[in-house]
Amino acid sequence: MNVKSESEWVRSAWGVVLSAACAAALSGAAVAGPVPPPDYGYQWATITHPGNAPYTGPVVGSQRVLGRGTVNYEYRISKTEITTAQWAEFVNTFATQANFPITLFGRPSFTNSVPIWGAFQDPFYSGPGRRFVYHPNEADRPVFGIRWRWGAMYANWLHNDKSSDWSAVFGGAYDTTTWDSDGWPHTDALTHEPGARFWIPTLDEWLKAVYYDPHKNGQDQEGWWQWVNGSDEPPIPGLPGTPGATTSAGLPSMGVGDPNDPMRIRVGAYPDAQSPWGLLDTAGGASEWNEEPYNIPDFFFERGYQGASAFNESNYVLLSHVSALGSSSLDLGSIQTIRLASAVPSPSVVWGACFLWLYCVALKRRSRDDKVHAAAICRDDRRVVPRHRLASADHHRPEF
Repeated sequence: MNVKSESEWVRSAWGVVLSAACAAALSGAAVAGPVPPPDYGYQWATITHPGNAPYTGPVVGSQRVLGRGTVNYEYRISKTEITTAQWAEFVNTFATQANFPITLFGRPSFTNSVPIWGAFQDPFYSGPGRRFVYHPNEADRPVFGIRWRWGAMYANWLHNDKSSDWSAVFGGAYDTTTWDSDGWPHTDALTHEPGARFWIPTLDEWLKAVYYDPHKNGQDQEGWWQWVNGSDEPPIPGLPGTPGATTSAGLPSMGVGDPNDPMRIRVGAYPDAQSPWGLLDTAGGASEWNEEPYNIPDFFFERGYQGASAFNESNYVLLSHVSALGSSSLDLGSIQTIRLASAVPSPSVVWGACFLWLYCVALKRRSRDDKVHAAAICRDDRRVVPRHRLASADHHRPEF
């Protein structure tokens, strides 16, 4: 039986790891750097083409969008809004802990204020705290009514690896030590922390991921679509499966208890209606928060949001235009939700190791080929010079 030495096992293990890493790198996959952000079950779109051209018009809504939309770095953004299952995991992490605060920063805690979603309080749970459950059919239902600060604390929680420690919601992506508790004007830091792994998208990041197309006018001919889903025409309201329907925005409300109410339509229910980067539900579902602060510095109390919500007014579909920007108090939010942005895992560390490993493999292969060649030269009358006789000829070659 041929038993590997310890060094051979180490070399073999590293070979497997590095070969897999190189395969991923060579295939164009994002390869993790030192501290890569996990996927956490989200489907991510990587937004490339740093330094893209900004949006220059036309405008049917806010002039604020003119000259915006340029992003000078790559980033990831989730293809769907947060779901009932994802929000319930966050809430239950802290709601089931004894003494978790029922108010935070002068407002109801995210554990103590129920949004419009697919979960409900578990009547059979006896404590501590309370727990929320949902039917499997409701797992992918969107969440309406996530306040901006709740979304920021959710990003903190992900940044801190979903820790159950209370401190996990108070820092990491957003510095909550800057948050006030006595109303507006607010003192909150305007943006996420530089080292954040997850955050609420900036206005420019959201606009680019929804409307910008690096190939709108042909290969590498960039441009901006006027409406969502890579179109210069407004989306068409209708229930999923209705011919031509591309959004739930503008559908009449049936009441949240009605199974056909548009607010109960699961995320991703219109798979053919996508942004150029593959984002779903950029119109329909809930409207989506961004980081954009409004009314600063003296009267800062609002953050921006985009996207038409599934609601009971037909003109809500107009909010799906690139220039349609909304704002609301960051302490409120009846129709808002979050779509996460995230850092792109860096391939630089793996690329260095990959090239080193490929060099070692090539060098080792050359050493073996030279041995075979030497053995062939020394072959005489079907006799082969014993292997130990060849050692002096190749003792200077490295072994791996």
